[in-house]
Parts: sequence; C-alpha cells; structure tokens
Amino acid sequence: MSAPNQQSETIQSKGSSRTGWYAAVAVIIVVIILFAGLYAAGYIGKKTTTPSGPGACTSVTILGAGSTFVEQLQDEWASVYKTGSVDYDAVGSGAGISDITAKTVTYGASDAPLNTTQAAAAPGLLTMPETAGAVAVIFNLPGVSFPLGYSLNVTGQILAAIYLGTISTWNNSALVALNPKLADVNQTIAVYHRSDGSGTSYAFTQFLSDSNATWKNTIGYSTLPNWPATPLGGGEKGSSGIAGTVKITPYSLGYVDLGEAASNVISYAAVENPSGKFVIPTVNDTASAISDILATVTLPAGSASWADVSMINAPGAKDYPLATFSYMLFYQAANDNPVITSSSYASTFANWLNWTVTKGQSYSGQLYYIPLPSSVVTADQTTIASMTYNGAAIASCT
Repeated sequence: MSAPNQQSETIQSKGSSRTGWYAAVAVIIVVIILFAGLYAAGYIGKKTTTPSGPGACTSVTILGAGSTFVEQLQDEWASVYKTGSVDYDAVGSGAGISDITAKTVTYGASDAPLNTTQAAAAPGLLTMPETAGAVAVIFNLPGVSFPLGYSLNVTGQILAAIYLGTISTWNNSALVALNPKLADVNQTIAVYHRSDGSGTSYAFTQFLSDSNATWKNTIGYSTLPNWPATPLGGGEKGSSGIAGTVKITPYSLGYVDLGEAASNVISYAAVENPSGKFVIPTVNDTASAISDILATVTLPAGSASWADVSMINAPGAKDYPLATFSYMLFYQAANDNPVITSSSYASTFANWLNWTVTKGQSYSGQLYYIPLPSSVVTADQTTIASMTYNGAAIASCT
C-alpha cells in the first residue's frame, strides 16, 4: 500500500517544481519589459543630450579694499548686486595693494598699476581695469565769479609750480595771464594733497611730471610722493578728506576724482591739454581721452605688467588730459588666496567680476565715471576666464 502514496508524492513534487519554474520565468519577462520601457523613455542607459546649467552662486561675502577714487561706484555696485554680498573698504590704492598682497581681502582696487617691486611681492596677481575717470583740480575762490562757460584755467606747468611752492599766491602773473579776474586776489594758495598712498596722486603726479621738468627730475610720480612743503595747506586722507577741506578752506586748491568734486558741489578747473585747449572734466571729454589713447596702444594681458599704461595727455582737441583707469587686482589661482575658501566661493567671485565689467558699467556715467569700452570689457572677460581653482577652470554660477 505504500508504493502508490510514494508515486503520488513524486508526482506532486514534480508539479510544484514546474509551477515555480513558470513563475520565475514570468517575473523575468516582466522585469525585461519594464527595463525596456524605462530605457525607451530615457530614464536609464542613455546620457542626457541637454547639458546642465550653472549652479547657484554661494552666499558668501566678497571682500574688497583700496581706491577712494572708485569708492562711489564700488558702493553703488555693492548696493545693487543681488547675487552675493560685497563689502568694500575705501582705504586708498596703496592700502588696497598691500591688502591683496597680504591676502586679507578677495580683491584689491587701485588707480595705479603695480610697480616692479609690488608685482614681485605678489606673484600670480592679475590686473583688470574696472572703470575709468577724471582727476579734477578743485579750488575755493570766495568772491571770484566766473562767467557762464568759463572756469579757472590752469596748465600742468602752473600746477607743478604751485605744488613745488614756487607759485604761492593767486595773483601770480602766470595765473593772472590765464585768469585776469585773479589780479586782485592777493591771497596765499592753500595747497592740499593726499597723505595716504593714492592712485589719484599717481595719476596727478604723472601729469605734473609730463608737464614740468623740475617736478619730473625731483619728485616724479607715485602713489605716495615726497610732497614739497608749501606756505599753506598739507596732506589729507582720502579723496573725501581733500574735498571736505577745500570746500571749507578759502583760497585753497586740491585734486580729487570728478565724482567726488561733483557730489560735494566744488568748483573745478579747466586744464590745458596737449592741443592747447582748456578742457573742463566731463564724462564725455574724459571718455574721448580714453578712446583716443586706446586707439594707439595695445593693452597688456591681465597677467602682464601694466606699469607703462597711462591715460594721461590724450592727443585729441576735446580730450581732458587728466584721465586714468582704475583697476581690480586678484589672484589667477584663486585657491592661493586663503580668503577664497572653496571652489563655490571662487565661482561666486568670478560671477561678481563679470557682472562689474558688463551690467555694472551701466552705473558709471551717473556717478561721473567712464564706462569701459567694449574692447576693454572683452579683455577683462579673458582675464577673468583665466582664473583657476586647484588647477581647474572656475565653474560659472548664477
């Protein structure tokens, strides 16, 4: 009786085995169909044909320091730039160069390019024009009214003599020859200069050196020249320091950026250019000067020396002779600067730089700066694109 039971169990075992096999095959077929559907839909097995866009910029604070010449524009940029936060400290061009050399800021700003010694102390530092502008000669002459369209006329030769102390009164014959109304102004000129390292001083003393052999041979030009003693006046810190002092000091004279002069409502002089024309600083006449000089020179790469670049004494009849670039200084290898703590910080900084030389230029004219010509913008973007982080190109962000 036991044999039939064993046969039944054998038959049941074989049936169960076949059923399990059929179920496994069915599962495999379902998986294959599902896999094929996902593959066809592009979810697996295929690379996307649409490249991913730039990532979001990191919420970091970009630290800048330097030029007071460009302070108003830098402050405007910081207030309207929404992609990140920018903190700019207007401590003067000399301090800006020192700070970026010491790597305590993200970038420095200077109206003077690096000299040989400064460049050697900061290997890998890039130079990029951020804007251009005019150095205005400001004065305070109470009781002297100039007819509409006429201002105090000065030459580089006369300005150098005033700062040398060899012209010390307003009724000096050289001044009266150009300004007859000064004949009765028997007052000593209070002469003011920057006491701190200044790119504005650099441009101003370069103009004096080009105009006066004595100045060139004894003082020369730099961000912090050895200023001669004059009967009245002295040094003031920052463009705002000179502007504020001249504004309240009768019979005084100084130099500041055009925006500082305009915002303080201070009178500024017409300066003789190489064509013999006396030109009052305006955005248009300064832009003309920049354009005329750029037509005759080739600007260096951002990694090269800019020591020989000058916007002084442009050749055009309408050109204002006291024009200058203002520069941003930053490291080509961004990771060499410990302030830039990550690749995402570097991306945010590169985005800021690109914004300043493109959309940021639209804020220049209203603040009496000169928007960069397109050729300079293109060169700047090449300089920015040359930056790296740990040897790799810096990714864009928005």
